Amino acid sequence: GNNNGTNGGNTNGTNNGVIEVPGVGDTVDDATTKATYRVTKDVGSVKEVEYVVADSKTETVEVPASITVNNASYKVTAISNGAFKNNKTLKSVVIGQNVKTIGDNAFYNSGLTSITIPDSVTSIDNYAFSFCTGLKTVIFGGESTIYNGGFNGSFDLATVTFAEKTAITNGAFSCGETTPNTKLKELTFPAGSTFGSAFAHYNALESITFQGDADVSSGDCFSGVPSLKTLTFQG
Repeated sequence: GNNNGTNGGNTNGTNNGVIEVPGVGDTVDDATTKATYRVTKDVGSVKEVEYVVADSKTETVEVPASITVNNASYKVTAISNGAFKNNKTLKSVVIGQNVKTIGDNAFYNSGLTSITIPDSVTSIDNYAFSFCTGLKTVIFGGESTIYNGGFNGSFDLATVTFAEKTAITNGAFSCGETTPNTKLKELTFPAGSTFGSAFAHYNALESITFQGDADVSSGDCFSGVPSLKTLTFQG
């Protein structure tokens, strides 16, 4: 009978409309960025969330580096599975510098036209940007792994820039035999990059440059590239 509404000190004034201090797995709404987040870590001063979904569909979205909940700062370290899936309104997104993981299907079949992946991102999960058929430009800021089908079906892709070594797994950039990519003409890979059967049906691809050691031992790294004229190995 000694409950005075404080829930063990785990609220700070719910009577005034302030949400309870969230625990791992709880979702919180952030009015500043107009989005919903899920708490993924809360250990002492280490507080982390993942971006779950925007409140509404807009052409431009910013995934922040952090949000504030009840005066505590939470780093935004991931974009959750399916966060922007089938969002055809979306054209561009700015990803905060604390994001490490872009989840499965995060931008699947969205309307993105360009994306810059910050150097904090180390994992681009299965089909994260798959079938973004209007995507023209992808710029990678750092070292990362692109998992199965990460950019599969990017028919319109014309520019892909890698800043550091990248692990590119099976089907990461594959297009279809009947729906090939006809825009991308050249690729340059930093030293240490590794490949599965990553690029298929790039009909305009003419030049591939490897800036140092590269592991292409898996075979079929580049299949269905009828215009390929130049392979350059540096270093």
